[in-house]
Amino acid sequence: MTVWRLLFLIFHIVSSDDIDIPINDKNVYDYIELENGLKCVVISCAECPEAAASLSVGVGSNQDRIPGLAHFVEHMLFYSSKSYPTEDYLRTFVNSHSGDTNAYTDKEETNYYLTISNDALEECLKIFSKAFVEPIFVENAVNREIKAVNSEHDKNRYDDTWRMARLTEILAGENHPISHFATGTNKTLKGEGIVREVQKFFDDYYLAENMNLVIYGKYSVEKLLELAVEYFSDIPSGRNEFFYEKPYLEAGKIVVAPLMAEGSVMNIFWAFPSEFKNYQYQPCHFISYLLSYNGKNSVPSTLSDYITYLESYAAMTYSDFSLIEVKITLTEKGLDQWKYIAECVIAYVEQLKQLSFDELKMLWNDYSQISQLNFDYSEFSSPDDEITLISSSMHNFPKKHYVSGFTIKEKFDYKLITQTLKMMTSDNIFIVFMSSTFEKGAIFDGSALEFSSHEPYYDFDYDILQIHLTKSDNKFSVIEINKSIPSDLSILSCKDCSLSVVQLKKSDNSLQMWYKFDDSFSQPKVIISFILFSSSDSVLRDIHSELTERIISEELAMFLASGFVANIKSEYSGISVTLIGWRDKMQEFLEEVIKILSKPNLSKINAIAEYLNDQYNSASNEQAYMLAYEKLANIILEDYYTYPEKLEILENFELKDFINYLEEIQNANIDLFVYGNVLQSHAQNYKEIICSYFEPSEKNTRKYPQAVSVSGGAISIDTSISNHCIFNWYDFGYYDPTTFAILKVLSAKSSDEAFKVLRTNYQLGYAVISDVIDKFGVNILYVAVQGTYKNPPDMDEIIEIFWDDFEFLPEDMCLVDMVAENLLWKYESMEAEHEFLWTEISNGRREFEHNKSLAEKVRQVTYEDINKVLEIIRSDGADLSIQIYLQGSEPSNINVGLNYNKSKL
Repeated sequence: MTVWRLLFLIFHIVSSDDIDIPINDKNVYDYIELENGLKCVVISCAECPEAAASLSVGVGSNQDRIPGLAHFVEHMLFYSSKSYPTEDYLRTFVNSHSGDTNAYTDKEETNYYLTISNDALEECLKIFSKAFVEPIFVENAVNREIKAVNSEHDKNRYDDTWRMARLTEILAGENHPISHFATGTNKTLKGEGIVREVQKFFDDYYLAENMNLVIYGKYSVEKLLELAVEYFSDIPSGRNEFFYEKPYLEAGKIVVAPLMAEGSVMNIFWAFPSEFKNYQYQPCHFISYLLSYNGKNSVPSTLSDYITYLESYAAMTYSDFSLIEVKITLTEKGLDQWKYIAECVIAYVEQLKQLSFDELKMLWNDYSQISQLNFDYSEFSSPDDEITLISSSMHNFPKKHYVSGFTIKEKFDYKLITQTLKMMTSDNIFIVFMSSTFEKGAIFDGSALEFSSHEPYYDFDYDILQIHLTKSDNKFSVIEINKSIPSDLSILSCKDCSLSVVQLKKSDNSLQMWYKFDDSFSQPKVIISFILFSSSDSVLRDIHSELTERIISEELAMFLASGFVANIKSEYSGISVTLIGWRDKMQEFLEEVIKILSKPNLSKINAIAEYLNDQYNSASNEQAYMLAYEKLANIILEDYYTYPEKLEILENFELKDFINYLEEIQNANIDLFVYGNVLQSHAQNYKEIICSYFEPSEKNTRKYPQAVSVSGGAISIDTSISNHCIFNWYDFGYYDPTTFAILKVLSAKSSDEAFKVLRTNYQLGYAVISDVIDKFGVNILYVAVQGTYKNPPDMDEIIEIFWDDFEFLPEDMCLVDMVAENLLWKYESMEAEHEFLWTEISNGRREFEHNKSLAEKVRQVTYEDINKVLEIIRSDGADLSIQIYLQGSEPSNINVGLNYNKSKL
């Protein structure tokens, strides 16, 4: 470090005392603004298993001169730099040190981020910084990466979420840059001058005063600040200011388009001045909270025959505008009542306008208190997620709110809230409405749809129509004062509690219970998970889980608003329930959930069946890799139903079947796990509550996932509307830690090489994944590729070439220590530790020290072990190849037989 930079560091550090952070965040924060104007937050962590860095540039697709340019610059920036000209040098370095790189492009921001082992952080930052000082944009690499961008867009072309977002952008009006198509394709990016355009975009906008940097690692804050000054001060200074026309000129309009999936979705919007200007008051966020009320006599409760889902949120907040969005999923009956539904939402808004100062203040106090609790006890769950949020927030918030962003609600402003509500009229509304029933000539609002406009990038037609809405005469219940907010937030201590998972004594095998006390995360919370084992078909379990969640969202709305979570899932073994929330009030929450779970109100069951029918039918529109995974599960798991099989069962569904199923699970065997800052006596109370509604019986049995080991090079074929895909499965028999440890080390190199060779060099597709799996009870290595340029047999041939050319060298044995150390990382959150422990219980393995024992096996792996496995892969090929063809292409293979044996996990 130069003397000048050392002096700058000494005299220009700014105190971080005024940065709001969660009360139990043990990390140390500091802040500095570099001499070139770049703002930097550093976070020193005492025990973090990995370091991370994020650099956010305050420029995005709004600044595109050609469609997709900002996104394409994002793709190119990590390729190479003058100091590190080897292609993909940064990503290779990061992957070889237990890390990962990624980036995203938004309308007003491009964010680059990575994770890395702590001991490699300094060298990594040196390489990372050069991408922003001296990147190289080589024509050959540019032309190859255009294919990757095009493949990324192909993946999304027929995705309803992307199409819905595109229609929302179109309504902004063509003069506003948010209406730009942002991804890019080989047509928009191809041209003789593309390298020059990329360089010019970088030179114009990648300036230090547009940038925010966050560094996270085990070093002291002083050392982290020193690294920031040393490596990021060379970024050229300068900044840009952007001004836009008023967006959303299409207020009072509805855009209508076909939906690929079965069903109908209506999104209602209102546009406002940017919430960033009112970050202390947040009227849009508060009103969205009020609109999301789902309790008795609310809009969604009253309209339950017409809608299956309603949620409101402050959907977009940019420098010049914010949106409030009300997202509604309609039933078949609701499709014809769309205008009435929209008018009910307007009527509810009108009721909110009538609330007095005192009424709004009480509701605000609840909202503010809940938000503060959620922030104070938030967990640093994933460093890359956390630091990207911070670097992004630094563009729009003062230093005090770099970490908290919109989370903390500081000030109540009755005038501002009522002014915002006054803007929410039927004249200012705009709607995006998509339905699988919409087609040219179909009658909508009394007229035939013409679909006179075409969206070229996502390839669909649409109409923009004028709408005339009033308000319904309905009266709805406004969100009530919340009595479920916890008051006891103390952290319990327990000298006699084991720090390991313990199985509590049981009188018989019908209910097995595990418990783990925790105070290490300083969270006054508890997580309760249990399985009700059931041998009934999965459709009945799907109905049960969906029905239960729907009733919980209505009857326990205030618990959910207070931060409690209820996840009810239909799993392979039965109904899986996970409740997360404050220790204070958890007993009441659990009892209410169990009441609903054991005897759900059946009045909504027809709507649930219709909803599931749409979901099953829509599964064929999923991404190709998801279809491949679905096919895989059907092959290797006993009694795993495909979506077409579920549809067939659902068509024959009768209410009596579900009633019989409910009677059956009353005596289901139960596996129960209680984890968190609770004593054993609390855990026993929870068990008693469950057993007061369910009576487990030894007459019933447990069924854990059944693993199938396959061989024979089988090929299974299906079609996708989006992309080709291949999923090659290399099976090394039933799970044993010695074999799995070898595959784990091999994968540490092959996953990076597969991405480099199959995606970067061969450009097979945007999505290339290679990894190991042990969840099915077999030792598995897989390679999955999704793209449009090659059909599956050609992909398969190139994957074979990849394995033939792949080398695991003696110097790669350094990966053994890296893999072993990664397995021994401490969990960074309660939920992460709970997820691992619950997986061990729910899959029947129950090896709570599994990672520790596997790390020991990894350290025993030899160079000869790795190359023996490689020879098997090269000689035998894939044991199972699932091949998904793009619709309209001709499959060149046929299904062939499988050789397999079934084994209990």
